[in-house]
Amino acid sequence: MLDEALVLPNLLADRAVATPDRVLLQHVDGSSLTYRELDEDVRRWSAGLAAHGVGPGDTVIVMLDNMFESAITWLSIARLGGIEVQVNTAYLGAILTHVVNNAGASVAVVGSRFVDRFASIAPELESLRTLVVVGDDEVDAPLTLLSVDEFLAGAAGEPELIRPAPHDISCILYTSGTTGPSKGVIIPWAHAQASATGCIPLDDLGPDDAWYSPFPMFHMSGKLAFYGAALFGGRFVLRDSFKTDEFWDDIRRFG
Repeated sequence: MLDEALVLPNLLADRAVATPDRVLLQHVDGSSLTYRELDEDVRRWSAGLAAHGVGPGDTVIVMLDNMFESAITWLSIARLGGIEVQVNTAYLGAILTHVVNNAGASVAVVGSRFVDRFASIAPELESLRTLVVVGDDEVDAPLTLLSVDEFLAGAAGEPELIRPAPHDISCILYTSGTTGPSKGVIIPWAHAQASATGCIPLDDLGPDDAWYSPFPMFHMSGKLAFYGAALFGGRFVLRDSFKTDEFWDDIRRFG
């Protein structure tokens, strides 16, 4: 049985107290977040989501490139008892409509470059009403659009945050849909942790090490890398996607 302290949102909340100034998240663009900064962002986003009606058992669609918000939204939704549904960034049209409607979410957090995809399917959406848009591009859609600043400004106070149990749902990930419409796979926290520790041995890794991940957070390859780095207390280094000509430079820069 997984120790509740090792459930990812709980682990990171505890580290924000124990080692607040240690860097956890890095992006190859040079930006970074410490445990304390991540925890502060998670609390702000949790308040914003709660203000828009997200609570225990509610799903939230997420469609983002590899960025810090991919981790922040996952943790924020979990701390409210909600369920993250991060969507493959290649989806559009009928398959995107199917996943959004099947998930039943009323709120989505999306990158600005994806808004037009939601605009094109808006008449077919059954429950989605609000898009929180991450990015600076000018966008429009027949849905309620909120910038991140507007979304966070609408929060009132700090909601009661939970510590998820091992059997609670960490996320729903949809299959690729090669044998019919994509199916939502329910993944408990204990399963996510088992995937992280079963993929690569972590015993010899520690706070001075880094896990480099060009893998998407809408897939377990990205999620287990984040979880694994948190478990051994090292850094999680993000790149938007794998680039052959950047790989060794990244490895040298970030150790």
